[in-house]
Amino acid sequence: MFENLSSLPLAQRWRGQKYPMASVLALIQRNSNDGESRWLLIKRQVEPFAGKWALVGGKWEPTLLPCAAWSASA
Repeated sequence: MFENLSSLPLAQRWRGQKYPMASVLALIQRNSNDGESRWLLIKRQVEPFAGKWALVGGKWEPTLLPCAAWSASA
């Protein structure tokens, strides 16, 4: 699962970005009839990590409230 992560220390992994990117994500859980918890995941379509499973989420535009940013992503 983590084979594609950078080997750089955490503090240096994002230095290629111009600035930190605000984002939102959601943990969506459903309890099934058999008592098992199910979690909603998406399969990433684009790089980075295309083809990998991820939580639902996206970029947070500064003009949106957090709940509106989450709704737009989900």
